[in-house]
Amino acid sequence: MLALVIHNPIFFYSIVLFTSVLSAALGAGGGFILIPLAAIQFGAKEGVGILAIYFLFQNINKIAVFWPHIQWRIALRVILWSLPGVLIGSVALSYVPVLLFKRTLAIVILIYLADDLFKLIPRKRQPDDYLPLLSVFYGFLSGFVGSGNVIKGPLFTSLGLLKQTYVATYAFTSLFMNVPKIMTYYSMGVIDSSALVKSVPFLVISIVGTTIGKRFMNLIRDDVFYYVVTATFALSALALLLE
Repeated sequence: MLALVIHNPIFFYSIVLFTSVLSAALGAGGGFILIPLAAIQFGAKEGVGILAIYFLFQNINKIAVFWPHIQWRIALRVILWSLPGVLIGSVALSYVPVLLFKRTLAIVILIYLADDLFKLIPRKRQPDDYLPLLSVFYGFLSGFVGSGNVIKGPLFTSLGLLKQTYVATYAFTSLFMNVPKIMTYYSMGVIDSSALVKSVPFLVISIVGTTIGKRFMNLIRDDVFYYVVTATFALSALALLLE
Protein backbone atom coordinates (compact mmCIF):
# COMPACT_ATOMS: atom_id res chain seq x y z
CA MET A 1 0.00 0.00 0.00
CA LEU A 2 2.81 2.41 0.88
CA ALA A 3 4.47 1.81 -2.50
CA LEU A 4 1.16 2.54 -4.23
CA VAL A 5 0.89 5.86 -2.42
CA ILE A 6 4.47 6.80 -3.27
CA HIS A 7 4.07 6.16 -7.00
CA ASN A 8 0.43 7.21 -7.42
CA PRO A 9 -0.40 10.73 -6.17
CA ILE A 10 -4.00 10.27 -7.41
CA PHE A 11 -4.46 7.58 -4.80
CA PHE A 12 -3.05 9.88 -2.12
CA TYR A 13 -5.36 12.78 -3.02
CA SER A 14 -8.31 10.38 -3.16
CA ILE A 15 -7.58 9.51 0.47
CA VAL A 16 -7.42 13.24 1.23
CA LEU A 17 -10.85 13.72 -0.37
CA PHE A 18 -12.26 10.83 1.67
CA THR A 19 -10.94 12.34 4.91
CA SER A 20 -12.31 15.75 3.87
CA VAL A 21 -15.80 14.25 3.53
CA LEU A 22 -15.39 12.58 6.94
CA SER A 23 -14.23 15.87 8.42
CA ALA A 24 -17.35 17.72 7.27
CA ALA A 25 -19.74 14.89 8.18
CA LEU A 26 -18.18 13.81 11.48
CA GLY A 27 -15.99 16.70 12.63
CA ALA A 28 -12.66 14.90 12.31
CA GLY A 29 -11.26 13.55 9.09
CA GLY A 30 -8.69 10.98 10.12
CA GLY A 31 -5.74 13.29 10.60
CA PHE A 32 -3.66 10.44 11.94
CA ILE A 33 -4.29 8.55 8.69
CA LEU A 34 -3.05 11.49 6.61
CA ILE A 35 0.05 12.22 8.70
CA PRO A 36 2.01 9.06 7.78
CA LEU A 37 0.84 9.29 4.15
CA ALA A 38 1.87 12.94 3.90
CA ALA A 39 5.23 11.99 5.39
CA ILE A 40 5.73 9.65 2.43
CA GLN A 41 4.73 12.30 -0.12
CA PHE A 42 6.53 15.33 1.30
CA GLY A 43 8.84 14.14 4.10
CA ALA A 44 8.00 13.63 7.76
CA LYS A 45 8.21 17.20 9.00
CA GLU A 46 7.22 19.11 5.84
CA GLY A 47 4.23 16.79 5.56
CA VAL A 48 2.98 17.98 8.94
CA GLY A 49 3.35 21.60 7.83
CA ILE A 50 1.49 21.07 4.55
CA LEU A 51 -1.28 19.23 6.37
CA ALA A 52 -1.58 22.20 8.73
CA ILE A 53 -2.32 24.37 5.69
CA TYR A 54 -4.87 21.82 4.45
CA PHE A 55 -6.56 21.72 7.87
CA LEU A 56 -6.73 25.51 7.78
CA PHE A 57 -8.59 25.33 4.44
CA GLN A 58 -10.88 22.62 5.80
CA ASN A 59 -11.74 24.48 8.98
CA ILE A 60 -12.52 27.72 7.16
CA ASN A 61 -14.91 25.87 4.87
CA LYS A 62 -16.65 24.10 7.77
CA ILE A 63 -17.01 27.31 9.77
CA ALA A 64 -18.61 28.99 6.77
CA VAL A 65 -21.14 26.15 6.48
CA PHE A 66 -21.90 25.50 10.18
CA TRP A 67 -21.29 28.95 11.74
CA PRO A 68 -24.69 29.23 13.54
CA HIS A 69 -24.03 26.00 15.48
CA ILE A 70 -20.77 26.99 17.25
CA GLN A 71 -20.89 26.39 21.03
CA TRP A 72 -19.12 29.60 22.00
CA ARG A 73 -18.53 28.99 25.73
CA ILE A 74 -16.68 25.72 25.12
CA ALA A 75 -14.91 26.97 21.99
CA LEU A 76 -13.44 30.06 23.65
CA ARG A 77 -12.22 28.11 26.70
CA VAL A 78 -10.54 25.48 24.53
CA ILE A 79 -8.82 28.17 22.43
CA LEU A 80 -7.63 30.08 25.52
CA TRP A 81 -6.02 27.04 27.12
CA SER A 82 -4.67 25.36 24.00
CA LEU A 83 -2.79 28.29 22.43
CA PRO A 84 0.18 28.10 24.85
CA GLY A 85 0.38 24.36 24.23
CA VAL A 86 0.36 24.66 20.43
CA LEU A 87 3.19 27.21 20.45
CA ILE A 88 5.35 24.99 22.66
CA GLY A 89 4.58 21.93 20.55
CA SER A 90 5.30 23.73 17.26
CA VAL A 91 8.70 24.89 18.46
CA ALA A 92 9.51 21.41 19.81
CA LEU A 93 8.86 19.87 16.37
CA SER A 94 11.81 21.65 14.78
CA TYR A 95 14.25 20.21 17.34
CA VAL A 96 13.03 16.62 17.49
CA PRO A 97 14.70 13.94 15.31
CA VAL A 98 12.44 12.26 12.75
CA LEU A 99 12.70 8.84 14.43
CA LEU A 100 11.66 10.24 17.80
CA PHE A 101 8.95 12.25 16.04
CA LYS A 102 7.42 9.08 14.58
CA ARG A 103 7.66 7.23 17.88
CA THR A 104 5.86 10.11 19.58
CA LEU A 105 2.93 9.66 17.21
CA ALA A 106 2.65 6.04 18.27
CA ILE A 107 2.87 6.94 21.97
CA VAL A 108 0.03 9.43 21.60
CA ILE A 109 -2.17 6.69 20.22
CA LEU A 110 -1.19 4.26 22.98
CA ILE A 111 -2.20 6.81 25.60
CA TYR A 112 -5.57 7.24 23.92
CA LEU A 113 -6.18 3.48 23.73
CA ALA A 114 -5.04 2.95 27.33
CA ASP A 115 -7.49 5.57 28.60
CA ASP A 116 -10.28 4.07 26.52
CA LEU A 117 -9.63 0.55 27.85
CA PHE A 118 -8.68 1.24 31.46
CA LYS A 119 -10.40 4.59 32.19
CA LEU A 120 -7.21 6.27 33.40
CA ILE A 121 -8.96 9.64 33.74
CA PRO A 122 -11.34 9.50 36.75
CA ARG A 123 -14.98 9.61 35.69
CA LYS A 124 -16.43 10.90 38.98
CA ARG A 125 -15.95 14.52 37.97
CA GLN A 126 -17.68 16.24 35.08
CA PRO A 127 -15.83 16.33 31.73
CA ASP A 128 -15.95 20.14 31.86
CA ASP A 129 -13.65 20.05 34.91
CA TYR A 130 -10.84 18.62 32.79
CA LEU A 131 -11.30 21.02 29.90
CA PRO A 132 -8.35 23.37 30.77
CA LEU A 133 -5.83 20.54 31.24
CA LEU A 134 -6.97 18.57 28.20
CA SER A 135 -7.00 21.75 26.10
CA VAL A 136 -3.35 22.48 26.93
CA PHE A 137 -2.41 18.90 26.08
CA TYR A 138 -4.49 19.07 22.90
CA GLY A 139 -2.66 22.24 21.85
CA PHE A 140 0.75 20.74 22.48
CA LEU A 141 -0.02 17.61 20.46
CA SER A 142 -1.55 19.72 17.71
CA GLY A 143 1.68 21.67 17.33
CA PHE A 144 4.05 18.77 17.94
CA VAL A 145 2.59 15.88 15.92
CA GLY A 146 0.23 17.81 13.64
CA SER A 147 -3.04 16.74 15.27
CA GLY A 148 -4.38 16.63 18.82
CA ASN A 149 -7.79 15.36 17.77
CA VAL A 150 -7.52 12.11 19.72
CA ILE A 151 -7.95 14.30 22.79
CA LYS A 152 -10.38 16.95 21.58
CA GLY A 153 -12.77 14.59 19.79
CA PRO A 154 -13.60 12.38 22.78
CA LEU A 155 -13.71 15.47 25.02
CA PHE A 156 -16.34 17.13 22.83
CA THR A 157 -18.54 14.03 22.65
CA SER A 158 -18.32 13.67 26.44
CA LEU A 159 -19.57 17.27 26.70
CA GLY A 160 -22.62 16.33 24.64
CA LEU A 161 -21.65 18.05 21.40
CA LEU A 162 -23.09 16.17 18.42
CA LYS A 163 -23.51 16.68 14.67
CA GLN A 164 -23.63 20.36 13.58
CA THR A 165 -22.62 21.68 17.02
CA TYR A 166 -19.75 19.21 17.24
CA VAL A 167 -18.46 19.96 13.72
CA ALA A 168 -18.83 23.74 14.05
CA THR A 169 -17.14 23.98 17.47
CA TYR A 170 -14.47 21.52 16.39
CA ALA A 171 -13.62 23.57 13.29
CA PHE A 172 -13.63 26.93 15.09
CA THR A 173 -11.23 25.74 17.81
CA SER A 174 -9.00 24.00 15.28
CA LEU A 175 -8.72 27.17 13.19
CA PHE A 176 -6.94 28.93 16.04
CA MET A 177 -4.47 26.04 16.25
CA ASN A 178 -3.63 26.05 12.55
CA VAL A 179 -2.68 29.73 12.25
CA PRO A 180 0.06 29.78 14.95
CA LYS A 181 1.25 26.33 13.85
CA ILE A 182 1.79 27.45 10.25
CA MET A 183 3.53 30.65 11.34
CA THR A 184 5.81 28.74 13.70
CA TYR A 185 6.56 25.99 11.17
CA TYR A 186 7.57 28.66 8.64
CA SER A 187 9.74 30.63 11.05
CA MET A 188 11.49 27.45 12.23
CA GLY A 189 12.16 26.22 8.69
CA VAL A 190 9.85 23.20 8.83
CA ILE A 191 8.10 24.56 5.70
CA ASP A 192 8.91 27.28 3.16
CA SER A 193 6.98 29.22 0.51
CA SER A 194 6.88 26.16 -1.76
CA ALA A 195 4.49 24.54 0.73
CA LEU A 196 1.79 26.99 -0.40
CA VAL A 197 2.09 25.73 -3.97
CA LYS A 198 2.00 22.11 -2.83
CA SER A 199 -1.14 22.82 -0.78
CA VAL A 200 -3.22 24.15 -3.72
CA PRO A 201 -4.78 20.74 -4.49
CA PHE A 202 -5.81 20.51 -0.84
CA LEU A 203 -7.84 23.72 -1.16
CA VAL A 204 -9.87 22.32 -4.06
CA ILE A 205 -10.34 18.99 -2.28
CA SER A 206 -11.47 20.76 0.90
CA ILE A 207 -14.24 22.67 -0.87
CA VAL A 208 -15.53 19.53 -2.62
CA GLY A 209 -15.25 17.37 0.49
CA THR A 210 -17.08 19.84 2.74
CA THR A 211 -19.98 20.08 0.30
CA ILE A 212 -20.34 16.30 0.11
CA GLY A 213 -19.86 15.81 3.85
CA LYS A 214 -22.63 18.22 4.78
CA ARG A 215 -25.10 16.11 2.78
CA PHE A 216 -24.02 12.94 4.55
CA MET A 217 -24.40 14.52 7.99
CA ASN A 218 -28.11 15.16 7.41
CA LEU A 219 -28.62 11.40 7.05
CA ILE A 220 -26.94 10.43 10.34
CA ARG A 221 -28.83 10.03 13.64
CA ASP A 222 -27.28 11.46 16.82
CA ASP A 223 -26.56 8.07 18.40
CA VAL A 224 -25.04 6.75 15.19
CA PHE A 225 -22.97 9.94 14.92
CA TYR A 226 -21.51 9.32 18.40
CA TYR A 227 -20.50 5.72 17.70
CA VAL A 228 -19.11 6.47 14.25
CA VAL A 229 -16.98 9.33 15.62
CA THR A 230 -15.64 7.03 18.33
CA ALA A 231 -14.84 4.30 15.80
CA THR A 232 -13.13 6.84 13.52
CA PHE A 233 -10.66 7.80 16.24
CA ALA A 234 -9.97 4.14 17.02
CA LEU A 235 -9.30 3.32 13.34
CA SER A 236 -7.07 6.38 12.96
CA ALA A 237 -5.03 5.19 15.91
CA LEU A 238 -4.69 1.68 14.53
CA ALA A 239 -3.67 2.98 11.10
CA LEU A 240 -0.85 5.02 12.62
CA LEU A 241 0.37 2.12 14.76
CA LEU A 242 0.50 -0.18 11.73
CA GLU A 243 2.26 2.36 9.47
